[in-house]
Amino acid sequence: MNTVHQLSKINRSLERVKDAETRERLMLLKRYYQSRSLRDTAQEYRCSHGKVKYWKDRYETEGVRGLLTQEKSGRPPDVDHRKLETIRQAVKQKCRKEQWVVEQVREFIKKKSGKQYTLRHTIRIIQSWGFSMITPRPQYAHAASKAQQRAFLKEEH
Repeated sequence: MNTVHQLSKINRSLERVKDAETRERLMLLKRYYQSRSLRDTAQEYRCSHGKVKYWKDRYETEGVRGLLTQEKSGRPPDVDHRKLETIRQAVKQKCRKEQWVVEQVREFIKKKSGKQYTLRHTIRIIQSWGFSMITPRPQYAHAASKAQQRAFLKEEH
């Protein structure tokens, strides 16, 4: 495909595309087709010439869709999302009646799913469920009434 046709195609795409990353990649390609130099384009956009070639190749094979950021699959979860949701509902019901500590939630997850998470990962799961990590604190002297403070001081001496 000739350069003039590519440039007009890129200009039309720039008018339609709203995603900032995709627009930046289109502008990078526009600059490449104007200069026809990977290295000059890379220097101007402060990236490697390999990156310019990568986006050029993706654009030429897939079009504008090739410039979109693709989702990364990542590692699949150890416990199915539906099973974790039922566990979350059960924990929510039990937490209404009593307070649980992380170890109790961890053991409950192990009992229901068969998977034992580390304490740190259990905390991450609890936080992703929207629960807050509230630790009961002892009552301090300033929270007590004046009469209770005097009674405490008399017992001490």
